[in-house]
Amino acid sequence: LVVFMATRDASGSSQETINIPHDQHGNVDWDALGRILVEHILNEVKNVEVAERRHQSGEAADVIGTENDWRYAYEKHNINVFSKKLNGNPIKCFLGRGVVDAPLRAVGDFTGELQSTFTWDNTLVGVRCVKVIQKSPNCADYIWYQLYESTNCLIKTRRDNLFFVRCIYADGKYVQSAISVEHPDCPTLPAIKRIRVYSGSGWVMEPYLGNDKKTLVTYLAHVDPIELPAIISNRVISRHPLAIHYLRLHLTHRPVVASPPASFPTEDSYSEVEPKLQCFEESSPCSEFIYAK
Repeated sequence: LVVFMATRDASGSSQETINIPHDQHGNVDWDALGRILVEHILNEVKNVEVAERRHQSGEAADVIGTENDWRYAYEKHNINVFSKKLNGNPIKCFLGRGVVDAPLRAVGDFTGELQSTFTWDNTLVGVRCVKVIQKSPNCADYIWYQLYESTNCLIKTRRDNLFFVRCIYADGKYVQSAISVEHPDCPTLPAIKRIRVYSGSGWVMEPYLGNDKKTLVTYLAHVDPIELPAIISNRVISRHPLAIHYLRLHLTHRPVVASPPASFPTEDSYSEVEPKLQCFEESSPCSEFIYAK
């Protein structure tokens, strides 16, 4: 099994830019990796708070800091979105912040379910838990797989996503942070382009201004759709933080539950996905493939 973070160099190729922790036997140290990812995203949240204060005070973004600093990008649906470049990578990071009218535990438990992504991404057609590395009431590590499908100008394109994610409650916050991995049960397939998830993409949630019935939600998106020009990739990724809006709508218009309802999508709901693809095979109780409606 391989863990990596790919970035584009000047030629548009990918390269590894993160040191992955290993144990004395040469295996990935998942606990150490989880701690690194959580620290990464929490640091980014601290950094964006500076940009948020500058924006609220009316300071001009174009004369503040460097391109590696967070800058205000836009506001939509009461979500402030910020962006920045990272170490010259043409694929920008985008981060959104907004308030959800639901308790922290309810919001965190919902986003900690693999199936929750169906709520805010209408290009997602199927998900699978490849491996449960460890799971306790307040911390869990998984390897998750997602399959996407979109159509542009009558051309159907499929992309997939395989990543390690840590979901943890700690210090009054909920953090969910991810990075791309490779796994023998889910090899890359010629007909499907594999998305790269950069270190620290995910969620940070905390009670809003001490109100335990409202949650301040931060969503950081730093992914590479692969084989798209950077300008188009950035345009697409810039909308990812609006997931907070759809999360808000979902939790506002239906009872808040930590697990999916009994009527959640089943395999029969999406018959066009080829069940014979190797990465969809069910090899353990945790690997059931769930399809969109």
